[in-house]
Amino acid sequence: LGRVPSRSTITRQDYLSEVWFLRIDAAGLVFTDRATWRRGETSGASPCGRAGHAALAVGPHVVIAGGVNAQRFLADLHVFHAASACWSSPRVFGPLPTARMRPALAAAPADPDDVRAPTFFLFGGTRAWGAAAAVATATTRHDGD
Repeated sequence: LGRVPSRSTITRQDYLSEVWFLRIDAAGLVFTDRATWRRGETSGASPCGRAGHAALAVGPHVVIAGGVNAQRFLADLHVFHAASACWSSPRVFGPLPTARMRPALAAAPADPDDVRAPTFFLFGGTRAWGAAAAVATATTRHDGD
């Protein structure tokens, strides 16, 4: 379970794990003449390259969950702290969600009195090879755009 069938022609190098930054005007979503993408230098153990994952911004963090790479569907969780450009993988206890791609990920406070401790909700997704092939095809088709 969770393995991508060997008929995939996508290689590990086709799945990217880069972080890019685009700084915008602090007053709002205003792009100026100086808005430039730049590749970020990060620390910590970054997640493997993937597609079809869920991403969610929570305060200064970006949470990455699941997805697929050239070898398998993923069930991992990674947190990127934007201010320090540092990756971490929190220790999670209890039963883990099954490996999947294209899930929905949301956060809400489980306790209205403690908004600092959100509860993450992971829902849906797929483990179907056809969905992984569709992502791979779309990636290949648009390569170089």
